[in-house]
Amino acid sequence: IGEEIEVICTAASDLSRDKVGALIVIERTTKLGEYIKSGVVIDAGMSTQLLKNIFFNKAPLHDGAVIIRNNRIYAAGCFLPLSSQDDINVDLGTRHRAAIGLSEYSDAVVIVVSEETGNISVALEGNIKRNYNYTTLKQELNSLLAIQQPSEHIKKHSKKLSNKKKEKDNNDN
Repeated sequence: IGEEIEVICTAASDLSRDKVGALIVIERTTKLGEYIKSGVVIDAGMSTQLLKNIFFNKAPLHDGAVIIRNNRIYAAGCFLPLSSQDDINVDLGTRHRAAIGLSEYSDAVVIVVSEETGNISVALEGNIKRNYNYTTLKQELNSLLAIQQPSEHIKKHSKKLSNKKKEKDNNDN
C-alpha cells in the first residue's frame, strides 16, 4: 500500500498546486458498490498521471469522485451522498459535503482537494481535517491504512447505511 499512498499524495499535492478540485475515496471494509454504480468502472493500476487526468477540468469524469478499491483506481465520476450536518463550515462546498457525507456512512478515507483554495482535506467518520500537504497527507494515510479494522463509529453507522439502502429500495418499488 506504500506505493499507492505515494501516488495519491503526489497527485493530491500536484492538483493542490494547480488548484484543480478532486475527490478521492479509498474504500476500506465498507463496500461502496452503490456509489461505484453511479460512475464509470476503470479498474486501472494506480498512477499519478491517471488521477490527474481524471480530475483535469475538461475531462468528462472530473466532477465526480474516484473510488480506489484493492489498491486500484476502480471507478471515476462517482456521485456521493451529501452530508446533512448543519454545522459544516460555510467555506466548504459540495465536494467537501460529499466527502463528509460518505464518511458518515462508511469507513472510507476521503481526500478532497479544493479547486478554490488548493487546500487538501481528509474526511473520516463524519469529520473533516483541513490543510494537509504532501508530507502530512502521507503520514495520515500511512497511519489510517496500516490496519484496516472497522471502528466503533462504522459498526454503529453501518446500520444507517443499510437502512438508507432499504429505504431507497422500497421507494424504487
